Amino acid sequence: AEDSEVFVMTFRTQRHDALFFPQSRIAEGRNVLLSAASIEEFRRGSRYSYYIFLDADAHATRPWTEAVPAFLQFLVDWEPAVGVPAYNSAAERLDHSMDAHSIFQFDHIFVAVHAEAAPLLLPYNASLDSKCAWVSQWVFTLLASALFRNHVLIFPPVRVLNPHHSEYPRENCMQEMAAASERLRQEAPLGCESCFPLPTSAAIRLPDGTTDSGYLPWGKARHKREGTDVINYSRATMEGIEPCEHEIVAQVLDRPSFVSWCRGCSPGEAFVLLQGIVAASPYSSSNWNELGMLISVAGDYGLALLCFGIAQRLFHVRRLTPHHMVQRNFEVASELLHAQRMVVDIDSLWDDDGSRLSTAISSAMHLQRGQWDTGGQNYEQWALSGGSLQRLVAVLL
Repeated sequence: AEDSEVFVMTFRTQRHDALFFPQSRIAEGRNVLLSAASIEEFRRGSRYSYYIFLDADAHATRPWTEAVPAFLQFLVDWEPAVGVPAYNSAAERLDHSMDAHSIFQFDHIFVAVHAEAAPLLLPYNASLDSKCAWVSQWVFTLLASALFRNHVLIFPPVRVLNPHHSEYPRENCMQEMAAASERLRQEAPLGCESCFPLPTSAAIRLPDGTTDSGYLPWGKARHKREGTDVINYSRATMEGIEPCEHEIVAQVLDRPSFVSWCRGCSPGEAFVLLQGIVAASPYSSSNWNELGMLISVAGDYGLALLCFGIAQRLFHVRRLTPHHMVQRNFEVASELLHAQRMVVDIDSLWDDDGSRLSTAISSAMHLQRGQWDTGGQNYEQWALSGGSLQRLVAVLL
């Protein structure tokens, strides 16, 4: 845009037209870019309206010549404290929406920060990123969502992708991010702890029936200027945060969950979701082990034993020793069957032409009625079938 300026920084190869910060991480690099922009502001004697950070490996699903003007117009129209586009496959539930939505938990690949909000969110605290490069971004996200609820907005008509990821520290990310959440929860006013949720890699079941892991509903999208009312983001304080217990996402994250990887899901929803996860990665031993554990909770130890057996078999065909938890789960399921005077010979499934194994897998992957959309038709459905099932059977034999 004509009224925008671009600052570029590289960390691998030095260029004549860019700042150079060798071996820097994302938070450190963005802080240098922010400093460069601040120096230019001081030289000019005026301030930018927004600081927009964009990774070089981001790709827009529409031409940048269309995506950038559309996003900038969104910033002009809504003036959010923080504005982001849609990202990868997240928030597909909003794909047909042309409006802004107030959200929590977003990627920082492309993020715009209002000048009034910037002093409360920036610079990134890069000292937190020694073990996991996402922690400083997580703290930014928590503060933004708590201080500027209703004004952290996603603009779905613009979506960016990130097909490649660089190497950076990702050790103990959940633990490091959880520690950051706890520190902020301790600083929060009494009754506002849920405004700083603990991190989760789980999918979250939303009230509209959709499941997502990011770009979650949080507050209600509001313009900075509504009639004669104009919000000054610079006046936000930790003491002024209002309780978040009415936020659906906060409620789901703060209460116990039936399974760790699907917060807010009923047992039936969790089972169908896990069947889909297994179908998407049918050669994952951990997925089959997880499915076996969920089936065993329902009391079908024979079907659970099949899942544990497949998990073991996937180790064997790779000439690897099965994980001790998979072996233990197989043994426990066998003992429970024995207590019921039942015997299931899993080893015999690998000995025939695969027909018995196909039938057994289909039993585990049969979708429950009422948990999937039939389009009004009355027929059976399996999460894994056809060629995908045949290829898995061929690998297991």
